[in-house]
Amino acid sequence: MNQFMLKYKTGIEWLSYILFAVTLFSLAFPWSLTQPLIVAWVVSWLLEFRWLKRPTWHNSLIPQLLLVALLIFEALSLLWNDNTSAILHEVNIHHPILYVLILSLWGVNDKYDADILRVSLIMGCLLSAVFYIGFNYHVTNNQIEEFLRPNTSWNIFDLGEGPVKWIKHRQHYSIVLLMAVAFCPSLYRVIRQRIGWSNIAATSITLIVAVLLITIIFSTSSRIALLLLPIIILIMFFHYGSRYVSKRTIAITTTLVIVIGIAILATHPRMKRLYNDMANIEQGKTENLDYPQDPRWHIWQTVIDNRDSYGLLGIGIGNDIPFLVEKYTEEGFGHEAYQGYSAHNQFMHKWITLGPIAAILLLLAFGLMPFMPRRGYRYTATVTSLVFVASMMTDIPLEFIGALYILYCALILIETEVRSQAS
Repeated sequence: MNQFMLKYKTGIEWLSYILFAVTLFSLAFPWSLTQPLIVAWVVSWLLEFRWLKRPTWHNSLIPQLLLVALLIFEALSLLWNDNTSAILHEVNIHHPILYVLILSLWGVNDKYDADILRVSLIMGCLLSAVFYIGFNYHVTNNQIEEFLRPNTSWNIFDLGEGPVKWIKHRQHYSIVLLMAVAFCPSLYRVIRQRIGWSNIAATSITLIVAVLLITIIFSTSSRIALLLLPIIILIMFFHYGSRYVSKRTIAITTTLVIVIGIAILATHPRMKRLYNDMANIEQGKTENLDYPQDPRWHIWQTVIDNRDSYGLLGIGIGNDIPFLVEKYTEEGFGHEAYQGYSAHNQFMHKWITLGPIAAILLLLAFGLMPFMPRRGYRYTATVTSLVFVASMMTDIPLEFIGALYILYCALILIETEVRSQAS
């Protein structure tokens, strides 16, 4: 019996670890692929029966606790808001944070290897690009109208405006790609230390992979990703490179990254549109034929102009779109009213629907995230916080299940790193 239990324990631990690695691999693909994998992984974790032991507290759990508090606040809004269906939908897509907190409290088994898990995410990103290019080719070659809607690019290498945009939001894709770039040092360690290849081979392969990932990011034309990329590279270099290279090398590399970053940001077409918007931010500005203005500027202006309407508890989950459409019309933003745009800012969205308390809880959760793990082990938490905060400044990713799956997995990855390094 003891021998059977030992084999069961070993087998289920390996299964749990492999399923989580495959889940991370799937994050770069459409979320419908991730969904069954993440369910299977949670079931495998439950079958380990780790929850029969005492839980362990880490300060890195504080951001998760704040997100749970936000979830509770969303549920309590049933007491003062009559849009029951919208609230239940919101709670339904956000309630997995409870599972994440439970999983983090009881931790994962010793088989989990943070470096291998990060490499799994990197490999998923590389193969996803092949998949999406093939998808674009299939759609354009066969002229599948479902994915060739107006304003869809016919360039098969366009992973932002090509047909692939209808199965993978470029911002959600960019979140995973940026994390993959940040995790490239793990790829080097695996090749150098686990496989045992030479330093030259490990460095060459890592650089090739990094260049491919950066190329994929450029193919999405995500402005947030383009803005964050130099910052991510500098954070990665200072975190890992400062241990092995001279200050002179650090200074030269930093200068090169900044110069190249500025050059790219100054010449990229989508960045030019952003600069045009900033130069013509006044209300009522008509669209420029060469650089049509992004509606976000009018959206944010409308949100701020009507700040007195939200009160302490907001106008209620599900009531924001009708409210904003009415205000767009009043302020003369017909395009925004016709499209029925949301706030396109996660913090503003929470402010409108649930008031300042919810917005503060969200801000604290991600603002504290980089500082909660003990010093020296904050890298993954810092990258996760930076990428999500930047994404939330221009959109509402936490209202989409695809982005939420990425966040949930990232939080578990943070705990995996914290616990493995602490042990």
